[in-house]
Amino acid sequence: MLTHNTSSSRTVVGPFNKLNFDQTSSGAQLLNQLDAFEQTSLKTMSINAYHQFSSDKFVFHSGMLEKLLAQLAMAYKVLRLNGRILHQYKTTYFDTDNLTLYHQPKQILYGLEQNQLQPKIQVSYSRAVLLSHSGDEKLTVDLDFTFEWQDEWISLPGLAFIESHHLNPSTPFLQAAKRQNTPTTEKSSYQLGINLLYPEV
Repeated sequence: MLTHNTSSSRTVVGPFNKLNFDQTSSGAQLLNQLDAFEQTSLKTMSINAYHQFSSDKFVFHSGMLEKLLAQLAMAYKVLRLNGRILHQYKTTYFDTDNLTLYHQPKQILYGLEQNQLQPKIQVSYSRAVLLSHSGDEKLTVDLDFTFEWQDEWISLPGLAFIESHHLNPSTPFLQAAKRQNTPTTEKSSYQLGINLLYPEV
């Protein structure tokens, strides 16, 4: 059962979209695994032109992440910024009253008046960035999600959300994800949060 919280206990238990969440999952476990990866920095990181990349999204139980990362240590580097490889983000997303950008995520903002956009949700998460040694793929690995707005919020400590920006469909990560039948999604983390906090959508 999904718990929609309005108190100070940021916890969700039970299935969401056929996923079972483990409250003990955390970015700390991710850090332990990423210690085995070669590290890189923005100064030394090289990657091909982003406009040439395709993108695929994966959303699954973070317990699957350990198996995936175990297959990637020799093929990817982890980005270190200011001495850290795991960073916390909190983003406020804006949309129209009828959620135009939720329903049409590729909608160009041109043509929308600024006063049509209103804050709809805040999304907090931890992120690590991996870059393939070949430079043809960048992975963003996001964990420890909290979706909130006003006095309502939902935490999903067992949610793993990975986005792959790649030049070809045969990267080590994409091959490993295929072998493990890792679930894909067309939705962004913003859209997932809207689904949770706006049940009427």
